Amino acid sequence: MPPLGLREKLQKRYTGDLSKSVLLDGVPSVPYILKYRLLRTDFLNEFKVRKEILEYIKKNYGWSINPNTLTTNLQRMVDLLTIQPNPNHKKGYLYKKK
Repeated sequence: MPPLGLREKLQKRYTGDLSKSVLLDGVPSVPYILKYRLLRTDFLNEFKVRKEILEYIKKNYGWSINPNTLTTNLQRMVDLLTIQPNPNHKKGYLYKKK
């Protein structure tokens, strides 16, 4: 697991190197966002719906990600998340850290 803040340290270090900064300044992959940002917070200590997760990522990190890509990646994280059908809707799921 990479140390906390590694991405930000690399961004500062390679600010003048366009070949590297272009990668570091973009939106990271959804698995990176989930594993190394979201799951390191207390946000998913309670069940959340996809919309709440998308809003949290946008508000706290400024990253807009595709909702379907988020769902696909959340569904793949059964070892890290408790996933259950949303009892308030016919479709959708609730997600919480294990």
